[in-house]
Amino acid sequence: MRASEFLAEKLGPHAGKEVELLITGAKPAALLTYRQLPELLPYLKSGQLVAIQEYNHPKLWIVGQKNERNRVFKIYFLLKKKEEEVEEFGMHALSQKPNTNYHVQLGRLLGYSEEDINHHQNYMELRRQADEDKRRAISIRK
Repeated sequence: MRASEFLAEKLGPHAGKEVELLITGAKPAALLTYRQLPELLPYLKSGQLVAIQEYNHPKLWIVGQKNERNRVFKIYFLLKKKEEEVEEFGMHALSQKPNTNYHVQLGRLLGYSEEDINHHQNYMELRRQADEDKRRAISIRK
């Protein structure tokens, strides 16, 4: 498969289906935007789902099944740690080398299979390479 074909695929099998998967109980947790929360309000009010705001991002939420509160907090603290690293080292420095451990941990906590996590890792590496190629092409033209 060519890189452009690979990059054209969705980031993962749950893309665009997180709300449905949470409601049906097929997904233990998800990262959602505030725009997706209204669909979940009845489930949050009933206690079927729990949600907390993502650290330092008021428009992003971590939502999980009621029996997955511990998972939701693990995601929260994993994302918080990543944010603190960005503040300490800068996003550019961190984006130069993918943090495989971080993405594997996050993928597992969000309920993705190992195959899906590997697919995402490959996708992110190809995307990083494509971005680097664009930067090189721009700097050569200058």
